[in-house]
Amino acid sequence: MPRTTPSEKIQTRAARSRLPQRRKPHWLCLRPGQLHLGYVRRNADQAGHWTVRRYNGGGTYKVTRLPGVADDVEAANGATVLSFAQAQDLALRPTPQAQTAAPMTVAQAMADYVDYLQTSGREGAAITAERAGRLHVLPQLGEVQVQALTTEQLPLAGGTGQPASQAQRP
Repeated sequence: MPRTTPSEKIQTRAARSRLPQRRKPHWLCLRPGQLHLGYVRRNADQAGHWTVRRYNGGGTYKVTRLPGVADDVEAANGATVLSFAQAQDLALRPTPQAQTAAPMTVAQAMADYVDYLQTSGREGAAITAERAGRLHVLPQLGEVQVQALTTEQLPLAGGTGQPASQAQRP
């Protein structure tokens, strides 16, 4: 079972303005052990954004960024600027079951990884991973299911013509 995360005060603009700026979200528990709503504000002169953390079981979870920004600077409109209540409503919506029932492909795993990097505040790493995946991984392995992936399918190490596990180290 996941450990308990202390809930932050993120419901109002005034409460969010008192939170320290950081890359990691300030979390508010919506459903214990299942769902948290997060708020991230990296710069005082910019609006923050909302993130959702859903637990999948077995101690794993997925963090996704909600569309738009928080209503720190301008009034909420429900589409590009979200209030706390609107972000909470989006977070509480059930996720499509069809998406989780299908086996994950390498392309989906790469997209999830890039999304994770972006929500973690690592935009540079996200751009690098997206480009490297698009150039080197997706053309050959994009449609392969992750469960069916073998070490023989992975790119060769350093152009030596040998699999990465057999490549000689200098």
